[in-house]
Parts: sequence; C-alpha cells; structure tokens
Amino acid sequence: METSTKEKTKLEKILFVMSIFGLVAVFIYVMFIWSHLPETIPRHFNFKGSRTDSAEKVTFSCCLL
Repeated sequence: METSTKEKTKLEKILFVMSIFGLVAVFIYVMFIWSHLPETIPRHFNFKGSRTDSAEKVTFSCCLL
C-alpha cells in the first residue's frame, strides 16, 4: 500500500503557524490573568440568563492542558 505524502501548500503552512501562535497567546494570556479570576466561574446559563452551573477555576486549567 502506498502512502502519499502531499506537500503542504503555502496557505496551509501559514494557517498552521498562525494557529500555533494563537494557542500560545491564549496560554500566556491566561497565565497573566489567572490570579484575577474568581475561584468559581459560571459555565452554564439558562434561557433567562440565570447561572445554572459553575465550576472552580482549577477545572478550567485542565481544559487548557
């Protein structure tokens, strides 16, 4: 079975690099504001706009990993 290794286009390479920079920027931003975040963060709202669920900020650190 042949495996074809298609060369990536210039656009694909640019988009890949931009996405990596974007992810790194998000991590750096969160590191700077981490101490300013509240201990519990709302994560779900109903149709009336009332908070129905919240999580500790440590839970969101798992999402970043």
